[in-house]
Amino acid sequence: MTTTTRRTIALQAAIWRASYDRTLPIVLVEQLHELAGGNTTVLAEAVGLTAGAWTITAGTGSHQAVLAAALKQLYIDGLDPWLQLGAARASVPRYAADARRSRATH
Repeated sequence: MTTTTRRTIALQAAIWRASYDRTLPIVLVEQLHELAGGNTTVLAEAVGLTAGAWTITAGTGSHQAVLAAALKQLYIDGLDPWLQLGAARASVPRYAADARRSRATH
């Protein structure tokens, strides 16, 4: 396993753990920068995919929504395309019933 892969896994795990532990956004940001070890490309990918997805899927007022809003405000070079991809992926229905329901409401 490459160092990049290990960092990506560690970053994703930290973000998800923070959503369950209700970690304060400022604490999470510090953890993410430490885990990224200066690799802003990996940091942008992990933060962007998750925050972008949570923008679509997290309930209003949920801790995921709070974290997503905070993470989207970070200045990380290359973050925006990952935010867009995360949101796009989360917008795709996962099951046939979801797809039918989505088509019926549009």
